[in-house]
Amino acid sequence: MTTKSTNSGTAKRISSVPLDDILATVRRLIPSVHPEPHGFSFRGRLGTTHLHVQPVDHRTKDDSRITDVVTITTDLTDFPIPSETPEVNLAALNMNAVMSALMLVRRGKTAVLSSRLSAFEGDDEAWNLYTPMLAFAAVFQSEVFVQTVRRADPSWEEDDDTEVLPESNAASPWDAGDFDLAQDFLDRIGVLANGDATGLTAEFPWDPGATSQIERFFGRDPGGRTSLLRVTTTERHPALGNGLLCRLVLPVSYPTDHLLARAACRLNLLEAVVIDAPPFLGAWTVDPASKSPAFVAFWPNLMYRPGVVANLTTWMLARSERAKRWTEVDTGLCALAREGEGEAVREPGSMLG
Repeated sequence: MTTKSTNSGTAKRISSVPLDDILATVRRLIPSVHPEPHGFSFRGRLGTTHLHVQPVDHRTKDDSRITDVVTITTDLTDFPIPSETPEVNLAALNMNAVMSALMLVRRGKTAVLSSRLSAFEGDDEAWNLYTPMLAFAAVFQSEVFVQTVRRADPSWEEDDDTEVLPESNAASPWDAGDFDLAQDFLDRIGVLANGDATGLTAEFPWDPGATSQIERFFGRDPGGRTSLLRVTTTERHPALGNGLLCRLVLPVSYPTDHLLARAACRLNLLEAVVIDAPPFLGAWTVDPASKSPAFVAFWPNLMYRPGVVANLTTWMLARSERAKRWTEVDTGLCALAREGEGEAVREPGSMLG
C-alpha cells in the first residue's frame, strides 16, 4: 500500500499500514477502544490487548522493502501458567491455536498471546486480506483462548453446540476450488501435493533433493527429509467450530518430551521478533503423532476468503525454510537438540515490550 499519513486519534505518521481501517473494523465489535501512538488497545476478559505498528526500514534478499511490523499482544495477567514444566503446558495449550501463540516473555514471568505481521511496501492488494485478518486476531484472540481452555475442562458445562462466532456450526466454505488453486502453485514449483474437496497435503523439501517420504514404501531412498503440511476442513475447533485447520510438521526430534516442548516455545519466541518472515498467525506446538515441532493455525468459517489456502501454503513453505535455518544456527534450538545443553538460553530480542 502506498505510504500515507495515519491518524488514529493521538498522533500522525507515515505508514504503509491502514491503521484507521483496522481500528474502524475493531470498533464495530469493541466500542471501548483506546487510540495510542502507533496503535490502539482495549481491555478483555483476561487482560489488555494492544495492536502496535512499529516502523522499520528493512530490505529483503529480493530487494523488497518492509516498512512496518504489526504486533498484536494480550497480556494474560489473570491466567496462571503452572510453574512446573511451563513449556509443556504452553505447548499443550497451543495445540488449539487460532491466530496467536501463547508464550512466556519478560524472563518467563508473563503469559502473553502474540501475533505478528510484516508489512511490505507497495503490497496494496494484500490489505484486502490483512485488514480483516488483523482485526479478527485483535478482537478474538483473548476470548477464543478463554473459550478453548474452558471447553477442554471437564467441569465446563456449556453446551458444545453453542456458537462462539456466527456460522461456526455451518459446513466449512472452503472447497475443492480453494485447494486446487493451492495445488496448482505447488505443482508449478515442483512440490509434491495432493488435494481433494476437503483438504490438501504437501511435502516441502527439508534436505536438498528431498521429494517425498512415500519413496520409503517402495524401497527407494527419498533423498532426505521433508516437512509435512496438512490443510483440512474436517477437524473442528473446540471453541470456533468448523473452518480451516493448517498444520505444518517438521522432520526433527529432540531427546525428551520436555526438550521438544521447549523447542516449540523457542520457535514461537523467534517468530514473534523476526522482521522478514511470513505472518505469524498461529503457534508452534508439539505434534502428538510424530513427537515433532508443529505449527498450527485455524481459520473459522467467518474468516473465509477466496485464495486463503494458497496464501497459507505460500506462508508455510517459507516458514518451513526459515525453521530449518533456525534449527541449524539458533543457539537455543541447537542446545536443546544436544540433550539440553545451555539450559539458560537468553531470550531473543523482543518487540513484545
